[in-house]
Amino acid sequence: MGQVGYIKDVNYKSFLFVPNTYINLSGNALLRFLRFYNIVIDNILIIHDDLELKAGLVKYKYATGSSGHNGLKSIINALNKKFLNNKQPILFNRIRIGIGRPKHKKDVSNFVLSHPSELENKLILESINDIFCLIDRFINNKCNN
Repeated sequence: MGQVGYIKDVNYKSFLFVPNTYINLSGNALLRFLRFYNIVIDNILIIHDDLELKAGLVKYKYATGSSGHNGLKSIINALNKKFLNNKQPILFNRIRIGIGRPKHKKDVSNFVLSHPSELENKLILESINDIFCLIDRFINNKCNN
C-alpha cells in the first residue's frame, strides 16, 4: 500500500501517506488508506509535481481535473469510486509544486522521471517553506472548523 506517518495533537491527528506503487496506480493505494482510516475527502491534501508551473512555484488548489498527470488521473478515478455523489465532479485539496516543462512535448516522460537540473533543484528546495506553510494552513483550517 505505502508508508504512513502521523502527527498527533490534542485536537487532531494528521497522517502522511506516501504510496509505494507506480504513480499511475497511486489512486488504488490512496483509496485503501482512506478506507482503512475512514478519512473523508474534505480532509485530504494531495501534494504533487506540476509541469504547468515553473520550477519552484507552489500553488494551492481546490479543484478537480488531472491536467494530464497520471497520478492525479488515478487518484480521481479512485476518489470517484468512494465519494461520487449525484455524478458531480470530485473536488479535493492539493498543493502543486512546479517542476517546469521540457522544451519538447515528446520528452515529458523522461523529464518527470529524471533528476532536476541544479537550478531547478535549487528553486524547488527554496519552495519547501512555502509548502510547509500551505500544509500548516490546511491543517489549522480543518482544526478550527
